[in-house]
Amino acid sequence: MKNLKTLLYLLAAGTVLSSCGGSSSSSDGYTINGVFHNAGGRTIYLQTFQGRNILRLDSAVLASDGQFSITSPVNPKIDFFQLMLDGHENENVILILDSTMDVHVEATYPNLISNYAVTGSKDSELLVSFYRENDDYYSDFNTFQDQMQSIAPDDNEGRLALNAQRQQRSLEHYEWIKSFINMEIKIESALHR
Repeated sequence: MKNLKTLLYLLAAGTVLSSCGGSSSSSDGYTINGVFHNAGGRTIYLQTFQGRNILRLDSAVLASDGQFSITSPVNPKIDFFQLMLDGHENENVILILDSTMDVHVEATYPNLISNYAVTGSKDSELLVSFYRENDDYYSDFNTFQDQMQSIAPDDNEGRLALNAQRQQRSLEHYEWIKSFINMEIKIESALHR
């Protein structure tokens, strides 16, 4: 299930990335500032992805209240980045940035990926909305599984009713993903501009 979630996140991220478009505010590089609640004094790392490799670009020590700011040189194209906390692979925030963005990130530790918001990057904001919908869906799915376990083995009517609810929720999720993709996809990928 975890690998499926990761695959869905990466597919969504690719979809969002193909939508391109960010706000331009400066041409000197991008700035990421914000706060990681409950993580003061820890170090965050700005990283990018190159094939299967993760490259560390910069780091910052969070102030006692979790505030931080990272400014990076001009990146000629839109790309994926992550802010990772103290080297914990599962404590990260995924961003889509280009060289013209000033981005604000607000996150709460632990479980950053499920507890963050971004402003200043439309693509990153869309990615967050995708993560939220998937989190909600998987939470609902787990609830359905728990409820199914609590139904008596001979209660076929109860099982059928719950299964119908699960199928309806799956259909709603599928339709949401289709509309999400159709809402933001453009034929020409930002990576080829």
